[in-house]
Amino acid sequence: MCELLGMSGSTRFTAEVTIRSFAMRDVKNADGWGLAWYVDGSLALVKEPVAWSTSGHARFLGSYERMRSEIFIGHVRRATVGRRGSRANAHPFEREICGRAYVFAHNGTVGASSLSLGAYRPIGETDSERVFCYLADQILRRGGALETAHDWRWLAGALGSINRSGKLNVLMSDGQRLFAYRDGAGFKGLSIRSIGLHAGVTRHLDDFDVEIDLHGAEGDRVCVVATFPLSESGWHEVEPSELMVIEGGRLTWSNRRGAAAQVAST
Repeated sequence: MCELLGMSGSTRFTAEVTIRSFAMRDVKNADGWGLAWYVDGSLALVKEPVAWSTSGHARFLGSYERMRSEIFIGHVRRATVGRRGSRANAHPFEREICGRAYVFAHNGTVGASSLSLGAYRPIGETDSERVFCYLADQILRRGGALETAHDWRWLAGALGSINRSGKLNVLMSDGQRLFAYRDGAGFKGLSIRSIGLHAGVTRHLDDFDVEIDLHGAEGDRVCVVATFPLSESGWHEVEPSELMVIEGGRLTWSNRRGAAAQVAST
């Protein structure tokens, strides 16, 4: 299936090494890749229907020093629903909702054909994009913002309802917050770690395929969400059916942990 990576920082940070190394997982997910980040509230999105390791765009991004953001969402795809070789079917997907740029990535497969569509229609053929279009229309009908605990409880309920028709792990952002939802049956995985940064110190995460070096000023922090833990310690599993709201590098809300949800920085 597909793999997800999301990051939220207290200040803008560079994700050069993170994204280039994350894409080494495309050996098993070779049908497309995508990377989204925000610049001054505007969404930048690059995606292709090829393996990252064969992409000229990926090589450029790996050396692009000005790619800095407070939020990144990355995805590598193994096609299950929708054609291979189609950029329209590659994640993440983007939509404008009431002046905000939203971005969405999913792994799993759901029965999305029964979801009603309104103002937003899919460009590609995936169940994932149809889910996003449905959510985008519902967010629009609610006024276009996901800013309060009331909004987040609604989103958790909407994702849980969709989840009943299949497997659903989701990363989504409105440019200010990173939303992370874990499949109710525990499909595949989703883990979170909060990293405290210190001036002049490199924080390093890795496993066999992924390597992350984080740099920042004293007191900065980055919250990383990934399909699988990227190191042996410091990670917390997102609970089945849990929606996490992450803002400024900190977990601020969870439907499973309450309004004062926290994940300790390490």
